[in-house]
Amino acid sequence: MVLSGPCPFKEEKVEITLRARGGLAGGEEAVDVDTATLATAERDEIESLVRRAEFFSLPAVVEAEIGADLPQYELSVHDGDREHTVTFVGETGEAELLHDLVERVVQASSGR
Repeated sequence: MVLSGPCPFKEEKVEITLRARGGLAGGEEAVDVDTATLATAERDEIESLVRRAEFFSLPAVVEAEIGADLPQYELSVHDGDREHTVTFVGETGEAELLHDLVERVVQASSGR
């Protein structure tokens, strides 16, 4: 597989873990996705979002919106010997691409 962009993947599969906490309903949700188990188009879309966000170059905490009713996300991407976790709140500013990735990961985990 040949991938262009700032963070080419080292492995044929990329494992993604998403944890969401808080928000209006409160509680916590965890989702795991292994891109090797996804249809090619879905895998390519998720991996493209990881590249476009330059995920492996992001700081551990991305500053974004502040609000007690906003969920906090913790997104971890594991690719071979690389693993990186980013925590963020909201869906604007620097967190916008990350939120797009969150939405796709949630959809992939539910089979939609």
